[in-house]
Amino acid sequence: MPSSVVVITGNTSSVRILCDAKSPYADTAEAAATRKSISTLLGHFEPGSDAGPPFAFAPTKLDISPEIEGFLKQFTVAAGAAAASVFCGSILAGHTSEADDYGDLAFYLGPGDYGPGHEQDVLRALGIGYSQGLTSSDIASRKATQPVELSSTDGLPTTFNIAADASSGGTVKRLRDILKQLSDRYAFCVSGPGVLVIYFLVGRLGASEWIGLTGIGVHS
Repeated sequence: MPSSVVVITGNTSSVRILCDAKSPYADTAEAAATRKSISTLLGHFEPGSDAGPPFAFAPTKLDISPEIEGFLKQFTVAAGAAAASVFCGSILAGHTSEADDYGDLAFYLGPGDYGPGHEQDVLRALGIGYSQGLTSSDIASRKATQPVELSSTDGLPTTFNIAADASSGGTVKRLRDILKQLSDRYAFCVSGPGVLVIYFLVGRLGASEWIGLTGIGVHS
């Protein structure tokens, strides 16, 4: 069982951060990048080092099965390995980011209306808007989010600039294989504090389980 930390993100919302205390990647640059991302996403909350590196987060109201936990962990680890293999911090921000300090982290939304056109529902469910100082009207406005194009060949954001046959030790292929398990994929971004931009990739696993990946880019 992973350890978990509950964070209050709004007046009526909270999320649970899933951490892996037994992770062999605890002292890696990728783990440090995911810690920095979750700290920034949730209002500079800092999970304790004894909890292990975070690998996912989700609304506290959801029950997460061991199978889903395993998929989320695999998703985050694969994204971090793929990003490191091509010298960037976040697969979602890709090579457009001016810094590589932030990593990608999986999230779980569960069943619901989280497909294309429901970007604001994703933000509300994760409590991201409140921690970033967005008001309810900001979140409700479609202007708060911008679409991010996904490659038609592999489902990765076009911000990630690497050829399909590029040599990356198989890490990018492993991430692509995970993405192939998600249907109805789409991506969007929202402005964060200062020069930060928060990216989201969302898709459906199986018939009804909405899952995603979030990362942060720096754009001055």
